[in-house]
Amino acid sequence: MRFLCLHGRGTNAEIFKSQTSCLREAISEGNEFVFINGRIQVDEIPGVSSVVKSRPSERLGFVPLPADAETYQAFFLEIQQLIRANGPFDGLFGFSEGAGVAVTLLVDDARRQFANFKCAVLFCALDTVSPDDLNSSPSNLRLLDPETDRVLVTIPTAHIWSSRDKVANCASQRIADLFEPTVREVVVHELGHDIPGASCGEKVQDTVRAIERTIGRV
Repeated sequence: MRFLCLHGRGTNAEIFKSQTSCLREAISEGNEFVFINGRIQVDEIPGVSSVVKSRPSERLGFVPLPADAETYQAFFLEIQQLIRANGPFDGLFGFSEGAGVAVTLLVDDARRQFANFKCAVLFCALDTVSPDDLNSSPSNLRLLDPETDRVLVTIPTAHIWSSRDKVANCASQRIADLFEPTVREVVVHELGHDIPGASCGEKVQDTVRAIERTIGRV
């Protein structure tokens, strides 16, 4: 399986590699992970200091905020072109803003099959915009909402978030509810806005098992 990996806002590809290193090592056989950087410089967002404090480096993001519909349209057109040029990718790994970007891509792919993703792993996902609005002109941005949108994506997914996440708040739960529950794995930890790592004991094992079950369903 080949995964495109999208980092969190205020971090970068190298930090995301470090965050996921023990998880990727556990599932490395037969899997490839391609990390890309966002193209804009951003300030550190509240809640990610624990992620970046021991990893001083460039702080990047994918979409400038606040952003209008045209900015989002241009960004998603660019990343879809990147996927076509460097794919195929079987799935997506995303953290925070990267997970939100991944969700928009997954919903759009469920509509138009531009990439034919087979699975995804989402860490601490943030609310994200509807691709329906990005594919219309003129467009108005609307956040995806399971109460109105219901289940939008039916491929296997793993959703890992924290009960103490002050950045995503309840967004990760809302995002998870957009995905088919019969092929959805959920792991909730207490690390805040971060990813279970080597020192997290049982929770990292729970996360590895959730990812393995997700890949195994493909």
